[in-house]
Amino acid sequence: MNKIKIAVLEDSQELLKDLIVELRATNMVDVVEYDTNSDTFIEKINNRNTEIDALILDIDLGGPITGLDIAHKFQLPTLFISGNTTKYNIELEDLDLENKYYVDKLRKPISTEKLKIKIERLVDCVRKNQEINFARLTFSDNVKNIIHIDTIVFLETETGNNGSSSNKIIYFTNRKPEKLIDFSYTKMEEKGLNSKTFITPNQSFRVNVNKIKKNSTQHIYVMAIDKNGMINEFEIKVSENYRANVKKILM
Repeated sequence: MNKIKIAVLEDSQELLKDLIVELRATNMVDVVEYDTNSDTFIEKINNRNTEIDALILDIDLGGPITGLDIAHKFQLPTLFISGNTTKYNIELEDLDLENKYYVDKLRKPISTEKLKIKIERLVDCVRKNQEINFARLTFSDNVKNIIHIDTIVFLETETGNNGSSSNKIIYFTNRKPEKLIDFSYTKMEEKGLNSKTFITPNQSFRVNVNKIKKNSTQHIYVMAIDKNGMINEFEIKVSENYRANVKKILM
């Protein structure tokens, strides 16, 4: 199984070097970014082309920005490794309760055994989260694809000669539309498309609620890549029978 990608922030150069060695020795993580300075660390993550799966952070960084601030900023599963975990117990508890992402802590000095246990838990959390956030879809080329939910904008029933079809056209933020053959809306959950995320404005459409840019009583509007590869606005009608439910979700 692939290693998860992590970024490490530790204000001691010596401790950072040792920690990276220990982390890589677990063979469960790929340390793709690291630094001793919080500003540089933030800049590195912001400038990455690929995603970070989790963070490992010191808390007290000797400046106005703490590891807690960085965890708030990036909203990723986080393991805090610090000599001051007791001092920050209340803040850590609040962070764990207020946010949806995984938070754990390990007190310095760390042992190899304890670090391995914490990393196993962090990796397990990330992988479960990835399973939730990805759909497993087979397009018309009969190739199975793992698609991140956040890239899916909406699904539309392909209209056949008789006015209906079991095929669906799926639209994205980062690629041209694809065709789903013999795809049923009733089995979306089995493919990883959660019904709480994809609302029903009418019988022919399912729309990612997080991609709705604006809405009115009778229409919702989204931005997606069209068949020509251009980003375009799509107007989707909200049928009368579905208006109350759509309004409730979008309030």
